[in-house]
Amino acid sequence: AEALLGAEVPVATPTRPVTLRIRPNTQNGQEIRIKNRGLPKRGSSQRGDLVVTTRVILPRLEEEARAELEPILTANPQPDPRQGRA
Repeated sequence: AEALLGAEVPVATPTRPVTLRIRPNTQNGQEIRIKNRGLPKRGSSQRGDLVVTTRVILPRLEEEARAELEPILTANPQPDPRQGRA
């Protein structure tokens, strides 16, 4: 639900935890860059960027819930990832 609707999630960084805003419709494997929250740059006091890779886990739905979602999903078709257009 968070990937579809958007959410704010805590993320650990090398210095302290931060809250990351996940935008609606986030896809599995999408990379989100957090500026200046990565490791220190060599020979500098500046920090690099932290790159977070999203991991989307689909919920296990009962048959009734899937049946309720089917009209919504079929009315909003998506590109077929098997065709290389994801």
